[in-house]
Amino acid sequence: MSNILTHVLCLSSLFNLAQPSSIPSNSPSLSAAPSKSSSPTLTTAYPSVSPSISAEPTPSPSSAPSISKQPSFAPTAMPSSSPSESPTGSLYYPDWINDSQVCLNDGEDPEYMLKVQRENYLYRSKEECCENHFWWRIQQCMGNDVPMYYSNGDFCDQKVNFEDWESKYTPGSWDSSDQFDTLKECCVAKFWYDVEGCIAASPKELTFSFTINIDNVVTPIYCQDADIMGNALEQAINIGLGNDSTSTVTGIGCATLSRNADTGNTECGGCLTGSYSGDYDGTYPDSYFSSSGSTSITVEVSTKSADCTDSSCLASLYNSIIADFTAFVSSGDLSNEIVSYAVNRIPPIPELWNALTETSFSTSG
Repeated sequence: MSNILTHVLCLSSLFNLAQPSSIPSNSPSLSAAPSKSSSPTLTTAYPSVSPSISAEPTPSPSSAPSISKQPSFAPTAMPSSSPSESPTGSLYYPDWINDSQVCLNDGEDPEYMLKVQRENYLYRSKEECCENHFWWRIQQCMGNDVPMYYSNGDFCDQKVNFEDWESKYTPGSWDSSDQFDTLKECCVAKFWYDVEGCIAASPKELTFSFTINIDNVVTPIYCQDADIMGNALEQAINIGLGNDSTSTVTGIGCATLSRNADTGNTECGGCLTGSYSGDYDGTYPDSYFSSSGSTSITVEVSTKSADCTDSSCLASLYNSIIADFTAFVSSGDLSNEIVSYAVNRIPPIPELWNALTETSFSTSG
């Protein structure tokens, strides 16, 4: 079956930090914000061999593990049948013990929370748990770490991981303005006396977007599930893009995902417009896991470059990234990384257990 990827790379002038136009061009864009232009398309399909899995214990051991909210070990193969309740349905609780300080739903809820303090510490919504217990690090708790610009004293640099004290998304008088979505915003705020010099000295950002069709993906019915799936897909895609690139999933099927610039939280649009967890009560319709099919995933990519100073260099960088990512997809490694993360995560993500991405694609633009 012929499979086609169309990449659309949006270019602006080297120091033009405005939003890119909707008209595709033949060169990558230098933009501080991800491109929203037409996206290239990856298409493929190849058969998988997926063992069956039972939602109920069997009288004798089998080669496939049963589903539980707290699996004792990671499944060794891709399960294919439908659990009656999503393993991602465990309640979220604040984890203060580990250095990460995030809200988890791994089934390891402390006993005192389960028996005495359920109303104070257990949540169906990850967003609500993070806002109540880790409001000073909401971005890290929600897993929405994205490249942001900040002043290093000499110019505006860019990084993904910030310390707690550097957090932008804190309430009231703790609000910080030391993280910025674009290079221009950072230079204007921190180097207002020499904005052009700041822009010239700061690392440049190459941005582009693509759309990839993935088979056998369960369509999420809650924003919270779409967010979890998006984070898993980003983990897998980032491996193929390399250390200097960061991916952001902005669409899963008919649903769109975006980060609220004021709160750092994930917001859904399209067919999942509404509250983060909706009316989720821990259960799913019987037909939920039988709704899998080919799903279009929209991805935006941001690549930091400390070396490129002109469009020619950025074009070469783009071509190198695409070549490496093409090999990553064609070899089946992207599919393997998605399934591995989805199966081994605690709790796992059954919506992605049988994900199959494209084996070959072509580029244009």
